[in-house]
Parts: sequence; structure tokens; C-alpha cells
Amino acid sequence: MARPRRIRPALRGGAPAESVWELIEEQPLERMTVGDLTARAGCNRGTFYYYYDDMYEMLDVMIDREPA
Repeated sequence: MARPRRIRPALRGGAPAESVWELIEEQPLERMTVGDLTARAGCNRGTFYYYYDDMYEMLDVMIDREPA
């Protein structure tokens, strides 16, 4: 049985959230990879996939939580 998901790091800011915004400024979304993000954020792919199914899910969560 899989462990329940924890609070997603991007909801609280921190390295993953900041790294996504930095990468978006540098290159098109279509060229970004989970590897790019995890290298920039200083975490590993397993940690990323523990919280998110893919980059698009993380972006959706971040955009939904961004203040207006």
C-alpha cells in the first residue's frame, strides 16, 4: 500500500517553487524537465514524484495557490 501524500512543498514556497519560476523565465515550459527542476531545487526525482505525478500537476497546484 502506498504512503499518503504529504503537504506539497510548492504550496509553502521554498526551493522547488522558486526553481520552477526561475526555469520558466529561462526556457519554454515544453523544454523543462523534472531533471532540470530537481537539479535546480537540490532534491531528487523520487522526492518530486512522491508529491507530484508530473511537472504539469505541480504547476497547476502552484498557480492555484498563487495570490491574485
